[in-house]
Amino acid sequence: MNSIYDPIAKEYDGLVDNDVKEKLFPYSGYKTIQDIISEEISVKKKKVNILDLGCGTTKLYEKVIPTKFNLFGIDYSKSMLEIAKTRHPNGKFIYHDISKGLPSSFKNMKFDYIIINYLFMHFDFKTTISLLNILLNNLDKFGKIIIGDLLFINQAAKSSFFYKHQDYSDLGLNFHIYSQFVNKIGVNLGLSYIEVNKYTGIIIVENINEFTLHFEDPLVKYKTNTEKWRSTHPQKKSE
Repeated sequence: MNSIYDPIAKEYDGLVDNDVKEKLFPYSGYKTIQDIISEEISVKKKKVNILDLGCGTTKLYEKVIPTKFNLFGIDYSKSMLEIAKTRHPNGKFIYHDISKGLPSSFKNMKFDYIIINYLFMHFDFKTTISLLNILLNNLDKFGKIIIGDLLFINQAAKSSFFYKHQDYSDLGLNFHIYSQFVNKIGVNLGLSYIEVNKYTGIIIVENINEFTLHFEDPLVKYKTNTEKWRSTHPQKKSE
């Protein structure tokens, strides 16, 4: 992936912005993902530790006050990391191939949030699940893994999309399915899904006995305003 992103590192943010503005594949859902994650972090009363896999230029955090979080980033593009270090000089960034697991300096750390955006589209499902199982050991007690990527809620939604867009199947990207994550992730974990657009989604993974989704939570605010939500969490009774 370094050979893909190094040459376009300086133009990358502009390319993403254009996809958002023109509603183009693959990053048209980026702003929605950014808004949801930035609000989720911003309302926290304590300073949070964030591990971002495939952190890129760290533009994701431009809407969050820097004093609200400590950022630990991993990327396989040195050029992208140079930009990230300029934006967050106090962050800790490591050049590393995340498909091989976490670098040694992060292995024993705990994080409030593990953010994974537009990374798993480069990994097959077996590699993705293997990595998620590793990351669960690094999730703090009330932490969340938030994945924003090329995602479908089920196989029917994926098949319907590719019936209309067969040319996308030749791009060498992986389009994952939420229902497959539900079947592979442990029973003690709760998963939630937000559909951002027809080919983009967000998956939230957290401990089912410790999850902190309340009615005032930004992610649930999004839930109350849309039908594009699915969750394996037990239903909360209204008070």
